Amino acid sequence: MLEALAHTVSREFAGKLKKLGVPVTTHFYRGTHTWPYWRRELRAALPALLAEIT
Repeated sequence: MLEALAHTVSREFAGKLKKLGVPVTTHFYRGTHTWPYWRRELRAALPALLAEIT
């Protein structure tokens, strides 16, 4: 139940950002917050995150 709510709210939030012209990248998956999803997204996002803090 909590995962479904988080999914819905996240999609709505991303949609509102796009309507406001705020650049946003999303990757919505089926399933729950499990390590394979976290690992994949962290590997993809880490270079950009590190570039901003170094």
